[in-house]
Amino acid sequence: MLTSARKGIPSTQMARALGIKSEGGNAFMKTLSGKKLGSEIDRELWERIENPVVFNPDGPDPAHGYEAEVLVDVCKAVVRAHNSGVLTKKQEPMARQAQAIVNALASVGSAMAACKWPKPVSVCSYIRFRFGRWERVVDHCRSWPRR
Repeated sequence: MLTSARKGIPSTQMARALGIKSEGGNAFMKTLSGKKLGSEIDRELWERIENPVVFNPDGPDPAHGYEAEVLVDVCKAVVRAHNSGVLTKKQEPMARQAQAIVNALASVGSAMAACKWPKPVSVCSYIRFRFGRWERVVDHCRSWPRR
């Protein structure tokens, strides 16, 4: 079960993030278990993929998914497979998408490393009535809002 302190991604969203067109979480597993791509996934990552966590287990529709770190490791494996030339032409868009995710996360990491004293970000959320309708506003700030 996924605790509130960990971030999770449903398996259908993992497939969508990599550009896998088929609906459902089975497409994610089917794509990764192929001979060519599966050869680049190490045993530890396979264990994490084969044992998804359960979101909302007490609700009417529990979902299966993965910790966010699994997406990063899968993207790195897809990029390794692409660089070694084992992916098919159909899997090349998935490799480009995986490379984009890895690059985006690397730039976020380098921005945080460049900051000497990263401060926590507080989130202020409220609902307001504006232009004849209700809207939810979420503000991010580096210090606690003064009220």
